Amino acid sequence: MEKRGFEHEALFYADEGDFLAGALPFIRDAVAADEPVMVAVEPRKIDLLKGHLNGEGERVQFADIYELGRNPALIMPAWREFVDESTATGGSCRGIGEPIWPGRTEAEIAECDHHESLLNLAFDDGPSWRLLCPYDTTALPADVVHDAEHNHPVIEERGSQRDSSVYRHPFIGGAPFVGSLPEPPTEPTTSRRHAGSWPSTRSRRAWITRAPTGWCSP
Repeated sequence: MEKRGFEHEALFYADEGDFLAGALPFIRDAVAADEPVMVAVEPRKIDLLKGHLNGEGERVQFADIYELGRNPALIMPAWREFVDESTATGGSCRGIGEPIWPGRTEAEIAECDHHESLLNLAFDDGPSWRLLCPYDTTALPADVVHDAEHNHPVIEERGSQRDSSVYRHPFIGGAPFVGSLPEPPTEPTTSRRHAGSWPSTRSRRAWITRAPTGWCSP
């Protein structure tokens, strides 16, 4: 079987029907091909998909993107773990992930934009798998949807696929670090700590995992 490599696609949807029309066939094709599939979207969409998948939903790994993607820097390691486990014997897998949802802050969107671009670098020349990233064209700002075309070689919209005419590979034009993050809303604060007062490595790791939304260190 020919090795496909990493296929990164964006799903532009305007409503619930559009979302289902793009996501359901993608999942069902994976199940039919016996490919592991992970879906990371908001809880409401998880329930929606489960209601339409019936028994097929039992073979899908679902993740709440509000929890998984609370810190955008934690999303890629989750995909890496899923892909490594799913392709360990040489097979393929699929994923659906919606890192940018309505209500994300400007800083979070900027970090997610970097994340989407870096995926193309992180999984380049790696195992064969497909990742479909939904974008709500009705609720998200137009510039966010436009930026998605820079980060996804393939765009699916209204039941058809097309190549992105403005796709920007991470090696080209300084992507994904073009542009700049917004200024912080407040002045930074400093504090003094005495030797021996820092928490253990395990405690720090747990604290980072629980970091508030928008805090983007891995």
